[in-house]
Amino acid sequence: RQGTIAAMLEEEGVLAAEYKYDGTRFQFHKKGSECRIYSRKLEEVTKAIPDVANMLLEATTHDAILDGEVIAIDEDTGRPLPFQYVLRRFRRKHDVEGHIQKIRLVPNIFDIICIDGRTLIDEPFSERRKILTESVSKFVAPQIVSDDIGTIEAFYRSALADGHEGIMIKSRSAHYTPGVRGKEWVKIKPAVDTMDLAVIGAEWGEGKRAKHFGSFLLACRDELGELIPVSKVATGISDDMLDILYDMLKDIVISESKNTVTFEPDTVFEVGYAEIQKSPTYEAGYALRFPRFIRLRDDKSVEEIETLQSIEARFAEQTKRLQG
Repeated sequence: RQGTIAAMLEEEGVLAAEYKYDGTRFQFHKKGSECRIYSRKLEEVTKAIPDVANMLLEATTHDAILDGEVIAIDEDTGRPLPFQYVLRRFRRKHDVEGHIQKIRLVPNIFDIICIDGRTLIDEPFSERRKILTESVSKFVAPQIVSDDIGTIEAFYRSALADGHEGIMIKSRSAHYTPGVRGKEWVKIKPAVDTMDLAVIGAEWGEGKRAKHFGSFLLACRDELGELIPVSKVATGISDDMLDILYDMLKDIVISESKNTVTFEPDTVFEVGYAEIQKSPTYEAGYALRFPRFIRLRDDKSVEEIETLQSIEARFAEQTKRLQG
């Protein structure tokens, strides 16, 4: 969730702050000299990123399960590359070695779930962090701990200057909840109205995009958990990302009619927008004005997308703000 440093400090007193990376979440499982890497959806990706596996294998002598995010780095500048570079590596099945040379990946470990057979999910985050720094020698994500808003804001500015999305501020008392960030993790990044929505369909593109999906139908969840169409998005998607999305989605098409397809709902987009409007066009009764693709949320499941209730609350707050 997105929030403010001041609000979290008031609630927690002391916070841990870490960079918010534009990468892909993963779990690293090590036992003896063997290791495996799993994606956010628990798909094994060890063979696609063997370089990352070797880096982490050498970073600890312990049997462990580590949680982190991998980013792509520009060899010339040392700055992070856009998310789609990471996706190219994660989804690579052929010529893996060639792409290792083309796209350098760096893991950033921010949590530890298990060490030498001891499960840590019920330990507070502060204790897990202590164990992590003591047991992993490299690739531990930078972190500050502070009760001072100025210190955390300076860390936020340094994250942006280094090319990252912003920072995550975390409760030091939080237990580990698998697959869920919860209210104990708050993202701080430049203000823009966005929401996470499920991709449930698409229309084929035209012209140079004729062999790709050109625009995507998005849905929120109602109170029963049903997916309700609320918008389409076509703006903000690069040609590289269209290639990636086509490769991802072509195998989960469940029906097709003329120039439209329907997908098995398994993919989440983060979408920016200018405002929410009431609209009879979509079943939700609302539409997004000037929707723009921000990023693929491979760290989120369809169960975690925006709800119709939260969209109604956003619309009410927007109306209140516009009325002064």
